[in-house]
Order: sequence, then C-alpha cells, then structure tokens
Amino acid sequence: MTAASDSMLYQYPQSHAVRLLFLALLAVVFLSDPLCAAETASFQIRHIPLEEAKGLAQTQLSTEGRLSALPSRSLLIAVDKSKNIEKIRALLQQFDVPTSGLVLNVQILTVSTAQARLWAADGQQLSGGWKLIANPGSEKRQLMASKQTWLPSNGEARVETGGIRPVRAQIRKWLEQHGVADTPDLALHPIITGMACQISRQYDKQLRLMLKPWLRITKQAQVSASGNVEVLPDLGTTAATLKPPSTVAPIRLNIQPEYDGGSSHYIGINEANTEIDILIGKPVILLAHEKAAHALGDAILSKSVGSNGKFIALQLLLEK
Repeated sequence: MTAASDSMLYQYPQSHAVRLLFLALLAVVFLSDPLCAAETASFQIRHIPLEEAKGLAQTQLSTEGRLSALPSRSLLIAVDKSKNIEKIRALLQQFDVPTSGLVLNVQILTVSTAQARLWAADGQQLSGGWKLIANPGSEKRQLMASKQTWLPSNGEARVETGGIRPVRAQIRKWLEQHGVADTPDLALHPIITGMACQISRQYDKQLRLMLKPWLRITKQAQVSASGNVEVLPDLGTTAATLKPPSTVAPIRLNIQPEYDGGSSHYIGINEANTEIDILIGKPVILLAHEKAAHALGDAILSKSVGSNGKFIALQLLLEK
C-alpha cells in the first residue's frame, strides 16, 4: 500500500470523530436551551389596555417563555413554544374585542346614616372606600341629581357628580390635601367633582367599569385695566399773546383694558379610584362608605342644606 493510501486511512477516522463531536455539541445546546426552537410572535392590541392584555398573555406562557410590551405601538411580543403562542393568540382573540358604545346613567343619592349602616353591613367592600350594595331594597333615598353620558368602547367619559362649597374648615383642608390652595378668594372659584368612567373588559353581557373621581377648579374670567394719568396744561397761544396761560390744567386718563379668559384644570382623587363588574340593564348602587370615598361624599354634600349625618351613594345603570 502506498503512502498516500496510508494517509487517507489515517485521516478518515479522525474526520469522522470530529463530526461526531460536533453533533454531540449540537445536542447539548438543544437540550440546554428549551427555547432554541421557539417561535416569536407579535400581537397588536386594539381594544383593551396593553397592561391587561399582557396579564392575559402571561397566563399562557411556559416557564421558559418570554413576554415584552411595546407601548408606543400597542404591541405584545412573545417568545415561546408554538403551542403556547397559539394559546396566547386564542386568548387575546377572545378578549381583545370592541365593545359598542353604551349610555351610562348616574344618579347621585343621599341616604341617612342609619340606612348607610344597614347597606354597609351586607355590602361588598371595594377599593377606595366604596361599598357595592347588592340588595338596596326599597328604603327611602333622596335624589340629588341625575346625569347621563355616552361611554365609548375604547375611551373614557366624564360625568359631573356635584359642586363643592368650601366654607367649612374640614372641606378646605381636604381640598388643600389635593393641591387646591386655601386662598381668601377660594369660594369665588367654582369647584366641581366628577368621575372619569371607562370600560376596561367585557365578559359577554358583564362589563368591568373603572371609576376615577376628580376635581375641576375654574378660575373666573376677569377684566382688568392698567392706565396712566396725563396732565394737559394750557400753555397759551400765539394767536392771543396778551392772554395768560390758564391756571387750571385738565387731565386725561389713558386706559388699556386686559381680559383674562379664565382657566380650568383637573385634579385626580386617585385614592378613591375603584372598579366594579356590572351587567347591562341592571342598576347597581355604590355607597361612599369610608376613607377617600367618604371624604369625597362629604365634599359633594357641602353644597346641600341640611346634609349633616348623610352619606352619598351613586346608582349606576348601563344601557345600549
């Protein structure tokens, strides 16, 4: 056998061993990284908040899966096994759906302290100090105001719940805690309370309704005038040189009117935010029972005569 053939016999086993080693290394890589064969998918979120969609998607991730959000594009990006990606897609298709616009009817009610205690005993505690009253019965309640607003499927609506009369020290202190300066002319500026309402999720006929109370303070439009006084002395005339100048000098007032059109700004009462599940066509009652909700109720009652010892309640009704 020649030297060349001996060389080939020597190289063949060596190259074969290299290939086996390479395949073994690939196997190690595949086994050590479960996502090496994973799928990457992006999901455009159109109708529900991006954070809610992210929370839904995370329930379908494997332990090795990864999920990130791109708020500027309203996108979710998932990296996971194909079967998990399909589960995420199916779940988002179920919940990321448009809800048709609805009409929200809001009645602002007052109830006695005794009635509020009865309601609260059986009510469901909500965030912000509110109580959901499941069985209000036919007990007496007084209607302060009735409001109605159009509630879009992918946005929020604002509804006013009443004005504030900042006379009592307790009310002025509460306003000051929310950034409204306690100035001598505070009572001259209209202060209105209200709620931002938004549908966040839909389960068939049941909706999740988010309520975010706010204050709106309006600076009244004012007209002011700055000016100066000009003295117009009589210095005589060349037409009558023998006539002396007058000893009485008239004056002229130069005025420049300035108009301040006023301004309004909103202040969120975030500690009183809450959310409820509500059925279309079925009214619910929220009682401003304690803490932030009760303080807000007291502020709304500040404009009502004989409101001592009463509580504010909201009756909400969604209609198509």
